[in-house]
Amino acid sequence: MKNKALLTLVLLSGLLLSGCSKHSTDMFFKYATFTFFDTYKTEVLYWQFKDGVRVTDKWNPAHFPVQVADNKSYVRFRIDMGGIYVGLPTINTDNIEKDTVPFRDFLEWAAQPYEKREKTKRSLSESKRYAELDFRVENETGTNTPLLIITRKKGYFVSDLVIAMRPVDVYYVIAWANMVKEAKDKGTEL
Repeated sequence: MKNKALLTLVLLSGLLLSGCSKHSTDMFFKYATFTFFDTYKTEVLYWQFKDGVRVTDKWNPAHFPVQVADNKSYVRFRIDMGGIYVGLPTINTDNIEKDTVPFRDFLEWAAQPYEKREKTKRSLSESKRYAELDFRVENETGTNTPLLIITRKKGYFVSDLVIAMRPVDVYYVIAWANMVKEAKDKGTEL
């Protein structure tokens, strides 16, 4: 009798669980793990940066994944380093103009001729905003490509992660933020 009751309970549980939609299962997982965002693969590329040039190997360039809040209140470009996430500063969709200023400053600098960029890179790199974000600008050795250089600390016993982004990739960061804001304002999905 106990075996029949146990078998009935297992079968009934299986039937109930199989009736759950993928959406409700995903929602349960999100709330159980406190991940109130979706992650998307983007066209935004980054390279490790060493000795004045972008490192090109089987891991570089890599795509910058983006985390978008479920309520579309923020956009975060993050790299999962195993124990920590490193990446760009969070862009709040209600504050896009302010939060994208460092990126727009870089695009303005990158649009200048090489000689002017060389003369002004130090002042932009040493600006208060860039110092707070651990950003700097460089002209790549050999190609003179304007690059946004981002330094992120990974830990006490691990060397810092230094990455480079081209102007087109920085433009895509701003475009993603604007796309998410537009979806939020219109109440549509991405």
